[in-house]
Amino acid sequence: MRIFVGAILSLVVCASAAARTLASYNIAGWELNAFADDKTGRFSSCIASARYNSGVSVFFMIDSDFRWYAGLKGSKIRVIDDRRYDFLLKIDDGQVYNFSGISAGRDMVIVPLQNSSGIFQEMRRGRMLYTKVAGELTSFRLDGTSRMLAALLDCVRYKGQLSDPPAAGPATGGEATAGASQKPAGPSRGTIQTGSGFFVNDRGAGITNAHVVADCKSATISGYGPARIVARDAINDMALVQASGDPKTPYAKIRRKPLQLGEAVFVMGFPLAGQLDNGLNFTSGLVSSLAGMGNDARLLQFTAPIQPGNSGGPIVDNGGSIVGVIQSKLSEVASLQNNGSLPQNINFGIKADLAANFMRANGVDPTDVDTAPPQEATAVAREGRGYTFQIKCTVE
Repeated sequence: MRIFVGAILSLVVCASAAARTLASYNIAGWELNAFADDKTGRFSSCIASARYNSGVSVFFMIDSDFRWYAGLKGSKIRVIDDRRYDFLLKIDDGQVYNFSGISAGRDMVIVPLQNSSGIFQEMRRGRMLYTKVAGELTSFRLDGTSRMLAALLDCVRYKGQLSDPPAAGPATGGEATAGASQKPAGPSRGTIQTGSGFFVNDRGAGITNAHVVADCKSATISGYGPARIVARDAINDMALVQASGDPKTPYAKIRRKPLQLGEAVFVMGFPLAGQLDNGLNFTSGLVSSLAGMGNDARLLQFTAPIQPGNSGGPIVDNGGSIVGVIQSKLSEVASLQNNGSLPQNINFGIKADLAANFMRANGVDPTDVDTAPPQEATAVAREGRGYTFQIKCTVE
């Protein structure tokens, strides 16, 4: 355990050069860093941390063997170095979990979280986290924690390379909001970001997510060349792009009729750039909820599988009409050793009416329909191949 304490200290407080940073991201106000062993160059771990208004920092770590750890650091944490302490943890009014933590210095406690699947289930939908260590009771809001956990898992799974990190979503205020005083780390200059999108008129206007083109001044649409980033809405995670030369393009139609719970949907995009072939990926699922995390009415939940690189792609009904824009996912952790799992295929999309309003506000009038006759999945995929595109940009 003492070896781990030294490692976590060097990573969290940057007190040693034994580990080097591979990549840094900001996920819903949480700072996420991937690390490698400085001697071997091999990936070692990912850590997500947030400093709260109370002055206490919370961090979660997963190492390369998928072992989970958590910790607290701050002036309110008064402990004696290298001692074991009971670490009590509770989410909202749920079960009280009792762990054995170890102190590192006089203001930091670290605890392993093996066999703690129940905690992660509660955290992804909880509002408040309560901890007690060395007699000190501390509370934290869980804003953005669900997306942070998904990104942290993917960070380890893909060895620090999140080509398409889950969207941060709207910022929220209040006491002890995660990352409230932090500047987003963001991807480093020169990073190539990839995602998906779809054309919404026959003159090369397209929609993708704002986080797909974050920190980029221009982009490239595969098969069409350079594209301008016309407008962005970071709060609702939408971006409008325009292919150069106003080419003649196939385009998708937006559905006006409200979605129904349990409706069949298809999603399209270009996931895992460089790992899968460059062809369109097409999967199916159901609408599993008409709201996102925290009852966010702008979003929908669906079960069709997605991967990094799908963000910005279309969600369509069985008539081929757009009902949403792929945004993010909550990943499964079935491969984690000794940890249980989070639910699989909980994915989020931006509802079509919000996307249509964004287009109109920025001078693009989409074609909308009340509904369209059902088609075979092969026909929906064939149409989607025409209007769905891969988009890339370089962070500047």
